[in-house]
Amino acid sequence: MVRYRACSVKNCKDKTSTRHTFPNPTEDPERFSKWLEACRNSDLFNMHPHQVFSSRKVCDIHFPPAMKKSLKQLTTEAVPEQCLPQQLNIEGPEGSHSRSLPVSIPDQIEVSAEPMPVAPLRNVDIQTLEDHYEVASQVQVTKERIAREKKYCIIMFDEMSIQPNILFNTQTGQFEGFEDMGDRKSQHIANHVQVFMLKSVAGNWKQPLSFSFSHGPTHHIDLVRLLKTHIRKCHEAGFKVMCSISDQGSNNSAAINYLRRTTTN
Repeated sequence: MVRYRACSVKNCKDKTSTRHTFPNPTEDPERFSKWLEACRNSDLFNMHPHQVFSSRKVCDIHFPPAMKKSLKQLTTEAVPEQCLPQQLNIEGPEGSHSRSLPVSIPDQIEVSAEPMPVAPLRNVDIQTLEDHYEVASQVQVTKERIAREKKYCIIMFDEMSIQPNILFNTQTGQFEGFEDMGDRKSQHIANHVQVFMLKSVAGNWKQPLSFSFSHGPTHHIDLVRLLKTHIRKCHEAGFKVMCSISDQGSNNSAAINYLRRTTTN
């Protein structure tokens, strides 16, 4: 009997095509996360990233020709895009707007044509963070810039579950309520929100940085990427991040442990 390694894409039955290894989660964590999302296989999210990298494969049929250098080699930007698990299309008014949804849709989802009071699924651009603080200072205290010692900060992040819901935003002409991690969106309905906040160590101010929406708890690889991005952007805006604070949830702990293993002094 011919032995083959099963494809990691959910419900894929291919037994003959070339198998491709996942991107290295240490060297290319963003593309690794995109592969995980494309596979839609919950088993992968319960595995250590390096275990996925060393033992799991994706078959060649999920990659369009433009992403292939040769029969057995992909480009450095390749991500699974075709022959993925079945999807269901939902169209807006007059069929002018559409988004695709997973086949399994929770019973409690409601669709409304009312405009959203605040558009969800938008990450705050923290490159303008210092401008936000200058405005707050003018309104509350003074027109002077924040004192240097008050720019020493901590980053806090936390996650909570939310009710899955889809709403049609008549202002943008789009359905909203899907997973949005800032750098990518998916066709899964969001049921968790992750919030990052900056707080001064010496000053009496705090500022929300961003919020992102995920289907299921945010994976620790995504947490690592988000935390690094926020710290880098805060430093670019002139703020000094001294530490991060979160609860001891399993994904938070996994993210911190991952950073300890992969970060050098």
